[in-house]
Amino acid sequence: HGSIVLTFDIEKSKNNFLFFSCRDTGIGVNPQLQKRLFKTEVAVGEIRGTGLGLASCSLFCQAAGGWIKLKDTAQQDDAGNNGFSEFEFAIQGQVIRVDTPDKQKVLSPQSYCQEVLSPSMNESQNTASGGANYSPPTEAKVVPPASDSDNEEEIIQSPSMHTPPNTDSVAINNSPPAEARAVPSASTEEESLDDIFVVIVDDSTLIQNCILRNMKRIQADCTTESCWNYDGIFETIESAMPYIRKIHETNQKAIIVLDEHLESKGGVLTGTQGIRWIIEELGYENAIIISASGDNEIGTIHLSLGASLIWGKPFPKYRIILDDLYKIMQEKGWLSF
Repeated sequence: HGSIVLTFDIEKSKNNFLFFSCRDTGIGVNPQLQKRLFKTEVAVGEIRGTGLGLASCSLFCQAAGGWIKLKDTAQQDDAGNNGFSEFEFAIQGQVIRVDTPDKQKVLSPQSYCQEVLSPSMNESQNTASGGANYSPPTEAKVVPPASDSDNEEEIIQSPSMHTPPNTDSVAINNSPPAEARAVPSASTEEESLDDIFVVIVDDSTLIQNCILRNMKRIQADCTTESCWNYDGIFETIESAMPYIRKIHETNQKAIIVLDEHLESKGGVLTGTQGIRWIIEELGYENAIIISASGDNEIGTIHLSLGASLIWGKPFPKYRIILDDLYKIMQEKGWLSF
C-alpha cells in the first residue's frame, strides 16, 4: 500500500557520475541497523527476506565504479504512518541526451509491466534471435579500481532459478564470429609461457567488472612475477572461442570464468557446452575453469565436466575466492607463496 519513487538527479550528474535516489514509504530503518545495512543477512520487518538485497545493490554499484548510501530515513509512528527510507546511489557514466516529458507519469505495477518491461523484452528477443533490430553490442566497459576493503565481497551464494540445460554433445562452429576480439599472437615479446590469461565470458558488464576486479586483486596478492593478461573479456561463448583456441595452441596458462545463459547478447551456446568444448575437444589441461552461473545444479554439471570451482551469484566474499583459487593455482605449480 506504499510507494517507491526512483529519481535521477541530472543537476548532480557531472564529472562522469550519474546520481539516483530511491525513496520508499516503508517502516524506516532502525538506527542500530544503519551501519550494517549493506552487509549480508541484514533483514528487517515482519516479512523477512534473504538479507541479500542491499548487499547486492552495494556490490553492483561498486562494480560500476560507484557507491550507495542511506541518505535519509524515519521510522513509522505508532499508527504505522510517516515511515520512509531514501537511498542515494551513483555509478560511473555520462548523460548523452535529455528528453523532457510533457508531464510526470506515475506507473502502477501493471502499467510498468505493460509499458516498460514488455517493449524491452520484445527488443531483447529480437536481438537474441538475430532479428531485424539486432546489432552487435558496443557498450563500453568501466573497470573500477581495486578496493582495500573486503566489505563489498561479503555476499553469500544465492542460486538462480535456471533449469539445467541439455548436456548432449553439440556440433560447434569454430569459425570466428564478426564480434570476436583479436586473438593473441604467439610471437609478441610481451607474452611468455609464464603469463596467465584471464578469460571472462558473461553477458553482464557488471558481472564482468566484478570478476575482473577480483582477479586484479588476486594478482596483486600473488608473489609470482607472472604477467596477467586481461584482454579476454567476451559476452558469448562463440566470440570467446577463437581467443581460447589461440592461447591453448600457444600453451598458455588460463583462468576461464563462464556464465551459463548468454542469450541476452545473442549467444547460442551455453556455458555447459563451452566447458565441454574446452575440455573434450581442445583438451585444455593448462586451464582453470570456473563456473559462475549462480545455479547450484548447473554448477554441479560444470564440475562433472571438468570445472575446478563454482562461484555463486552474488559472488562469495573475496577471501573465499582468493583462498580457493590460490589452492588450485598452487596445485598446478603456477604460484609460490
